[in-house]
Amino acid sequence: MKLSSFESLPIGAGNQVTATASGNGRIIYAWSTAFPGRPYAAIQLTGGDASIGLVASTQWISPIYGVQALTVPAFVPDGDILSVVQTGS
Repeated sequence: MKLSSFESLPIGAGNQVTATASGNGRIIYAWSTAFPGRPYAAIQLTGGDASIGLVASTQWISPIYGVQALTVPAFVPDGDILSVVQTGS
């Protein structure tokens, strides 16, 4: 994500886009420092969005749906709130 010169991400937030293994799609990661209650609030505000979870080591864990079948890349800090969306295959 490229921001204009007067815009910036909040402190502790980041994002990165990577190619899928086939190269035909993209995986979009967006993360931020997790404060108590924020993951639950974000999921409630989005109507149960399954793309939101927390990072524990290299696991992506949804407070509602449990451990997800995705290994989180090392560039996402442990303990952060994370949203992951894949497009294509």
